[in-house]
Amino acid sequence: MKINFPVILDGATGSELMKRGLPSGVCQEKWITENPSAVTTLQREYEAAGSKIVYAPTFGAIAHKLSHHGLEAEEEALNRALVDISKTAVSEKVLVAADLAASGLFLAPYGDETMESLIEKYSGELRGQEAADIIVSETNMTVSDARAAVIAAKRMYNKPIFVTFTVDENGRTMTGATAQAALVIFRALGVSAFGFNCGAGPAEMLKNIEALESVRGDLPLIAKPNAGLPVMVDGKETYEMSPEDLASYAEKLAKAGVRAFGGCCGTTPEHIKELSKAVSKLSFDYKNPSCEEMLATERVTLPVSEVTLSEEIECSEFLLDDLMDCAQVCPLVRISSDADIACFEENQHAAVNPVCIACDDGDLLARALVSYNGRAGVKSTAPDAKEIADFHGAYILD
Repeated sequence: MKINFPVILDGATGSELMKRGLPSGVCQEKWITENPSAVTTLQREYEAAGSKIVYAPTFGAIAHKLSHHGLEAEEEALNRALVDISKTAVSEKVLVAADLAASGLFLAPYGDETMESLIEKYSGELRGQEAADIIVSETNMTVSDARAAVIAAKRMYNKPIFVTFTVDENGRTMTGATAQAALVIFRALGVSAFGFNCGAGPAEMLKNIEALESVRGDLPLIAKPNAGLPVMVDGKETYEMSPEDLASYAEKLAKAGVRAFGGCCGTTPEHIKELSKAVSKLSFDYKNPSCEEMLATERVTLPVSEVTLSEEIECSEFLLDDLMDCAQVCPLVRISSDADIACFEENQHAAVNPVCIACDDGDLLARALVSYNGRAGVKSTAPDAKEIADFHGAYILD
């Protein structure tokens, strides 16, 4: 499926549902299946306001979050029901996106997850989302969550994928990843659009989007900001940015590369209506900046033309130190066994510069690339090395 950019997304779901009767402390996803008119009415209002893509209310419908309510066994059924509710809410002119959220889980050594365990968690949620037109991974605060969601979606479906992060005023995630590095990683993974959602509002988001100019090329960007920061009014959390004020950022966002416009917390159908009107007046004939091929860690981007490799490094008890010692070059890590992959995954976070993987076995290469939380270079004689590298967003080095 091809997305026709520019496109108008929807606005907030959670803050709107609270206005429409969602009680506190309940499982939102289960409540929606029991009160579907709350979502169908809202999403019809978004369509009337100009939305061409609405997000199915699957944000928290993943087993380990559902388990807090004793509903983990209903994961697939809930996701299927929630996507179907959105499908019945809007016309065939509007696409429905399955919505994957941050897991709240972390990779070793900071947590107990591996990349494959994260991928399997997202795969469980995705199994009930086959009727969705698009997959969206949003409100990401770690590269690992977004990579796991994207890889899971690519393994299961052939659908457009959108990825958005929530970052601070310096364009960094909670784990210190830069937005520029994340864009390099996810462009290579083949996402259809990349950007930001939530945050402090459109002014801060515009600054972070403008900072992507050197790496974005022609990749469509996404802006789904909050309606400013909430304030307490009569004991209630209130968002005070007007629809007109939100829409006033449309032209600047478009010039910075945004092609998917929407809203997050505090935005209403009226915000989307004004945003849609503003976007409809724009020409979108802006010139895209050139963009070099790059490798990336979570924090560092490096043009392929500037890559200098170390001598081959074995996966041993000294790998952590060996990776840290490669401050001026890209470490070339040899993968020859399952044990090597385990060692590499546990220590790959220590690399200062982007890692390059030397591996001549296709199966081992694929699993090693899954475990690397960046965009790797590859040196391989495996006959399917190019195909494997392309799927996992890696770059074949000469």
